[in-house]
Amino acid sequence: MEVTPYADSGVAINATLYNQAGNWLGHSPYGWGRYFNAPDDNGKTTSTGITWYSSAENAFFNSKQLRLLPIAGQGIPTSGTISQGQTDAQNNLQAVLKALGGNATTPFFAANGVHYCAFALDCETPGQKQPKVFTDYLYGWLKEMGTGITDTSGNRLKGWTGVYGAQDYNNVWNSVVDCVNQYGIRPNFIVVSSYIDSPGTTPPPSYPATWNTQYTTTDVPIGQSTTMWQYAGDAVVTSSSGQTYDVDVDMGNPDLDFHTALGQYAPIPN
Repeated sequence: MEVTPYADSGVAINATLYNQAGNWLGHSPYGWGRYFNAPDDNGKTTSTGITWYSSAENAFFNSKQLRLLPIAGQGIPTSGTISQGQTDAQNNLQAVLKALGGNATTPFFAANGVHYCAFALDCETPGQKQPKVFTDYLYGWLKEMGTGITDTSGNRLKGWTGVYGAQDYNNVWNSVVDCVNQYGIRPNFIVVSSYIDSPGTTPPPSYPATWNTQYTTTDVPIGQSTTMWQYAGDAVVTSSSGQTYDVDVDMGNPDLDFHTALGQYAPIPN
């Protein structure tokens, strides 16, 4: 299977970020992760410096035929409930729907009359990286992503769900296992971060990265393969004007056909 070169950033994508990531990856990125929260937050910057995706980025993604992988960036509430997970999932889907034009018939993947969009849940908690076990919240989020939302024309949009966490985020992976055992539901894909370069490093990330189970297997057995590996985090990109940005770079599991799946479920904004 083909490796999927991929990157993500907490700020709006631009040519500087895209070109540098391509140099590091050895190939133009196939997909790029950007953060979403609620529809009214599109384009706003949080107190922690994350800028939610803006529809102003659509043109760049389209010009590069670059897949957009939405990241649910609300973090994990310290006492997350099923209903909170459901509410956040609805807001996440509404945010991406609004940013990409408000109509679920385009550019999202359609099958059997339903439209789909990839969505990865960033399993971090503001103020602390490792969240508490959040089985109920995860269930609510996954369930509501599977239920989906309806646009103003009555078209249905559902989420193709992923979970992102560091390799040693045992509470994250225990939550995934508990969600399967208690509720019979699991995410569609898994993204693990485990860096072969120090986060925040100025030198370029080590490439080409080689898929290695030492880095890509979760510390808690979760009963499914890691789909994507984030092997360098907060790599520093400096523009010609001296502006610095942080970019994470990733690769898809060469033993899984994530390249095709991402091509289906990650849209290219119009």
